[in-house]
Amino acid sequence: MMFNLKPCPFCGGEAQLFVLKEGGVCVVCKSCDNRTSLASDFDYSKTDEMTAVGRSIARWNRRVEDADTGRAGDS
Repeated sequence: MMFNLKPCPFCGGEAQLFVLKEGGVCVVCKSCDNRTSLASDFDYSKTDEMTAVGRSIARWNRRVEDADTGRAGDS
């Protein structure tokens, strides 16, 4: 399965999604090891539509410019 991950905001390196067998999900830069916080589907309420994978991708893809326009993750 392919995910649209932006390059690392620190070094421009390629990012990879990790799904850990313990149940956590995070995105990690292959070059500098920068990463998102660990997310789990158990961290959110049952009414939340976004999964841990979706949250990790959204966190990784969020940029300061996106916050200025209100379009987190767009580009």
